[in-house]
Amino acid sequence: MSLLPQRVNRFVTTQKRVAITFDDGPDPRFTQPLLELLAQHNALATFFVRGSNVAAHPALAGRMQAAGHELGIHGWHHASLRWSTRCQVQQEIRRTRDALATCGVTKVDLFRPPYMRMGWGAVLEVAAQNLVLVGQSWKTHDYHAPSVEWLVKRVVSKTRPGDILIFHDGGGDRSLTLKALEQILPQLVEQGICFCTIHQMMAKKPTR
Repeated sequence: MSLLPQRVNRFVTTQKRVAITFDDGPDPRFTQPLLELLAQHNALATFFVRGSNVAAHPALAGRMQAAGHELGIHGWHHASLRWSTRCQVQQEIRRTRDALATCGVTKVDLFRPPYMRMGWGAVLEVAAQNLVLVGQSWKTHDYHAPSVEWLVKRVVSKTRPGDILIFHDGGGDRSLTLKALEQILPQLVEQGICFCTIHQMMAKKPTR
C-alpha cells in the first residue's frame, strides 16, 4: 500500500467532458435550486459535502444521490486538516461517512480537504482508507467573485476538456454562484461540453 493517496487534478480526454464539483453543502437555499439547474442541462456533478450539513439535511443529501450525482467527503466541520492528527482526521471521515450512510449513501471513496490543505496525518489517513484525493485544475474563485459577469467570463473562457472545476453550494451566500451557473452551464453545453462525475471521468487517464 502506498503512503500517498491517489490524487487527481484534471483528466486527459479526447472528449469534451468536464467534472463539475461543489463544496461545503448541502444547503437547502442553494443546493436544491442547483439540482434543478443541473437537471435542466443533463449535467451530473460531484458534491464534496460537510458531514454536519448532511446530518442537518439528510433528505436533501438523499435527493442528490437519487438524481445521479455522487457525493464525496469534505470533512465534518470544514476545519483545516493542516495540523490535524491522524486520529482527528479519522474522526472527521468516520462521522461524515456515518451521516451519509443514514441517507443511503454507502459508496464513498472521494475526498477533498477543506481549503485544500493537508498535513501528514491527513495524508496518511486518506491513503490508508483508499480515498481518492480530488483537487482542481484551476480556481474559479466563485466564493469571492466581484460579479456574476466576471465569474461567467472567467469560467467560460478558461474551461477545457478534462478540467475539474470547483464551485460552492454552501458555507455562505452562494446566490452569485447560482446566478452565474445559470449562464455558464448553457454556454458550455453550447460548446459541446458535457458535465460528468469524477468516477465517470476516471474512466480516462487522470493527471496530477
